[in-house]
Amino acid sequence: MSCLTVSELYIKKIQNLTRSVKLGSKKPSEVAIEISNNLEKLKPINEGRYNDLMNEHKDVVNEWKIKNTND
Repeated sequence: MSCLTVSELYIKKIQNLTRSVKLGSKKPSEVAIEISNNLEKLKPINEGRYNDLMNEHKDVVNEWKIKNTND
């Protein structure tokens, strides 16, 4: 059994929350605070992954908005 670093824990949490929006099981508003908190904790530790995950989450939210305004 391997232990995850703090950075890996934040990354995993952010990825899971983003995936839940992408799959439609949660709305962006339902994960917004948790995403924001985890991103802010990740930023000083690993700014490169912070930027990647921030952009990925923004793209997923934009796709969600497009999909849900056309319904």
